[in-house]
Amino acid sequence: MAAPAAALPVTYSPTTALLVVDVQNDFCHPDGSLSLPGAAGALPTINAHVAAAAAAAAPVVYTADWHPPVTPHFVTSGGQWPVHCVADTWGARFLDGLALVGDAVVRKGVGGEDGYSGFGARVVVGAGGGGSAAGGRGGGRWPRSTAAGGRWWTRA
Repeated sequence: MAAPAAALPVTYSPTTALLVVDVQNDFCHPDGSLSLPGAAGALPTINAHVAAAAAAAAPVVYTADWHPPVTPHFVTSGGQWPVHCVADTWGARFLDGLALVGDAVVRKGVGGEDGYSGFGARVVVGAGGGGSAAGGRGGGRWPRSTAAGGRWWTRA
């Protein structure tokens, strides 16, 4: 059961945003390749934050590790990490039960880079996971990393 909004330590508004980071099977499910024990137990609190942010018309943005099958990031190609969050696989999918609202998903690591930060990512898709532009309430902008030239992501 989700924590009541009144018990949350933050207050959301249209001028704040919630960033939900990498709540994916390979990180959160007990069978995931990089699973953190007990990570799925945070889901009720995460969902309470998503509900509170959505109720306050605050943007909710999700990040997702989204690697190609072969990348120097993986130990199988000389990297340090086991194979994880390969695009369009069970491990890359959001954990069952994660509340998804129609704002944006920022995919990281899509070109074979490590993809540790959602702020320099190159792909934004709808919260349902498909399409090339973010869905949602529209109208807002999120700054892209200044290291990436200061360009803007714009919601459709």
